[in-house]
Amino acid sequence: MLHKHRKASLPRVPEDVAKNRTETVSRAIDCGMNYLDMTGAEECLCYGAALKGRREEMIVGADDSKLCPRRDEYCNVPAQIRNVEECLRHLKANYLDIWRVQAKMDGTNTDADVEVIIEVFEKLHKEGKAKHLGISSHSRPWAQHVIEKYPQFEMFIFPCTARTKAKSQAPTKDNIEEVNAGYGPENKSIFQSRQERNVGLITIKPFFGGSLLKTYDKPKLGVGSKDDNDLAMLTIQSILNLNDAVTSVIPGLSTIYEIVNAAMALIRDRSGRRRQTRNGYSV
Repeated sequence: MLHKHRKASLPRVPEDVAKNRTETVSRAIDCGMNYLDMTGAEECLCYGAALKGRREEMIVGADDSKLCPRRDEYCNVPAQIRNVEECLRHLKANYLDIWRVQAKMDGTNTDADVEVIIEVFEKLHKEGKAKHLGISSHSRPWAQHVIEKYPQFEMFIFPCTARTKAKSQAPTKDNIEEVNAGYGPENKSIFQSRQERNVGLITIKPFFGGSLLKTYDKPKLGVGSKDDNDLAMLTIQSILNLNDAVTSVIPGLSTIYEIVNAAMALIRDRSGRRRQTRNGYSV
């Protein structure tokens, strides 16, 4: 049984964190980025403050890792309603653009668990608290199953990274290969399943949790390492050009320099045309 929880007052966002999040969100908006992905109450609190007065400028996807259905005791309707309500409370917002549920990484949530999520979403959607439904897992076979069985899901998130086959050549589709795609056997390509059902695909962990970069676990100073910047840019380009099913990449950006560098990876879209942001900069 889920017991009622007294709502504690929200903590204040530390000044240095508030400054960083506000500056990075501002630069991201300037560069044409429009999606914020949050997986915990602390992130909701910090980014909620950074979005004050400009909520409509970002698509917000959120879920609370401490309340999500990765734990069996939270695979019920009251618990998942509380999950979303806590996200909204920390964001100081009335709705989520996407409730991006965090399912078990190994794909062991049952169909009954998924149907609980759908039931909660439909209730929240009617109340105007969640516009769209997404879900994440590291298990591609499970992702395929969910995508193909439940049309309520409009977006899926899973890890993906890629690299060029020939280092001296551009990251075009015929010169890209996915790296470490060992997430379980697939009956057919997960990308094909997504395209057949018009499900958005957002990829995460492009740098293997940062371990791909030389400055992993080191303080971020100034503009960072040129080698890491170049590798990050090339990796993002490779993922975006890997398959047309890839809608977006979440690199996990925490400084304005990382944001500018990621934006440079998008200087040309798949058709070769230059993109323009609202302030006229090409990204």
